[in-house]
Amino acid sequence: MTKRGATLLAVLALATHATAQFTPTAQSARNSALGGCLILQPETGTQLDLGWRQGYLSQGMATKTLQATIPVGKTTTAYAGYSHFGDAVYHEQQATAAYAIMLNRQITVGVYGQYSNIGTDDAHYKPQHWLDAGVVLTAAAGDRTGAYLVAGSRHWDTDRPLGGRIGATYSPTDGLLTVAELAIEERTRLRCGLEYTYEKRYSARAGLSTNPLVMTFGVGYKIKNYHIDLSTEVHQVLGLSPQITLGLCL
Repeated sequence: MTKRGATLLAVLALATHATAQFTPTAQSARNSALGGCLILQPETGTQLDLGWRQGYLSQGMATKTLQATIPVGKTTTAYAGYSHFGDAVYHEQQATAAYAIMLNRQITVGVYGQYSNIGTDDAHYKPQHWLDAGVVLTAAAGDRTGAYLVAGSRHWDTDRPLGGRIGATYSPTDGLLTVAELAIEERTRLRCGLEYTYEKRYSARAGLSTNPLVMTFGVGYKIKNYHIDLSTEVHQVLGLSPQITLGLCL
């Protein structure tokens, strides 16, 4: 699987929705540390990720994710992911499936579908279900510049039933990555991030997201086929949200 195929699958994996209690910017700690932007996944081959996030100032509220990218052929990639947010009473679950095709060395297209369920053990609350779908386009101009576009339905959001993201990445020098993104979700947000990688093993990251203002920081470490990423988001009202992602590339 190429980097472009993995890029698309990262985009599909991170096309999450917001909840009343908790608004994740991304399922991956790496992306979270970069302001929640949808950025390249550098690994190739079959990749498995296991993530955890603590809710903003919410005792017991946490997000757990499990996702995998699987090469189907030289130019196609499949993705499957599952995410759960909540505690012993409140439950929010999301399952995602995606398929990506690399048209050439510069362009990849794909489709995704997501099933969402929100419920609670409170008998007075009616469970809610949604089925959303969308398309993704990624493009590269050389080895240092890339762009992506995500457009999809948002049936759970009556105010904005359609949404998307458009972003660009640029690597001015080896080891340095910059990314900027405009996201149209329940609100319109600007996001940006910066990552510096040393010896292809150690990484330091920082980012920013607006509306509301969220500052993000993180570090990463890789050894052989394993990687670990740590991040935290500093919300202007709600405080800290730490996150960890463990991964394996086969």
